[in-house]
Amino acid sequence: AMGAGPELRAVGGGALPPIATRVVIGVCDLSGAGVRALLGLSPGDGTQPTTCALELHVGGSIPGSSGDGEGDGDEEGGDGSGSGAKAGGAVFTPGGDPDLAEGTSQILLINLLPGVTLIAANTPLGVDEEASFAAAVYALTAASGCTSVVLVGALKLNVKGEGKIFQAVMNGCQALDAGAAGVRGAAAFEALPGGTAVNDGVIAALIHAMRAAAMPTACLFTHGYRVPKLGGEAEEEAAAAVGRLGAAAAAALGCEYRSKGLAAVKLWHEDTTAPKNTDRMYM
Repeated sequence: AMGAGPELRAVGGGALPPIATRVVIGVCDLSGAGVRALLGLSPGDGTQPTTCALELHVGGSIPGSSGDGEGDGDEEGGDGSGSGAKAGGAVFTPGGDPDLAEGTSQILLINLLPGVTLIAANTPLGVDEEASFAAAVYALTAASGCTSVVLVGALKLNVKGEGKIFQAVMNGCQALDAGAAGVRGAAAFEALPGGTAVNDGVIAALIHAMRAAAMPTACLFTHGYRVPKLGGEAEEEAAAAVGRLGAAAAAALGCEYRSKGLAAVKLWHEDTTAPKNTDRMYM
């Protein structure tokens, strides 16, 4: 029992499914690439991954008082579904169909392969939620048999090599192989130069949490592009970042990726880009 720290709980209560030894995390980053890359992954052998909708609970809830999950959200000034739901609906839906947004889970736990669990956050996390989300993800990994974490994302990288996939490993994590799916000769991942700024608050918080916990972690990053309005060239550049990241994650994990036409229903980072994001941490 972790006490009253932030938690990711199954929507509607109930037990969480088992967590695999490797947990891969993607969020609504600059290009919305991490979350869309993960949502496009499939086992590739025709089997259906099992999914469980999660919600972020921060404080206000009494540990062990199962069954009153509906009440928790209200006391927090939320809408009855935990603090993670205040943005209302998912950001990315197939074809960008707004009618699907309300019914689409915002944080999904997906058991993709026998050794791989995905956590895909299809909702913007406010600056006030970054550390809570990271702590809740860590608590989930710590309470399970998870032995390594992979973070995937597109961010503003102050390094040369647009269009490449960069890798950084920490805490003794084994580097991911771009040809793990048997596609030898797939483009190798480049080492992310040391001291590179991580300009994404959620990803920085996740790195902090995993560093502090000494959790072996690999990061797959690519250059991301801000999308100031929907339907423009910036959205196409963001979609290209999604495709690169999805293909890289599939190669590293030994599965398949296809875009599934996931497009934004709304802009997803008004909150996080003002004030101009300062560098929260360095690799």
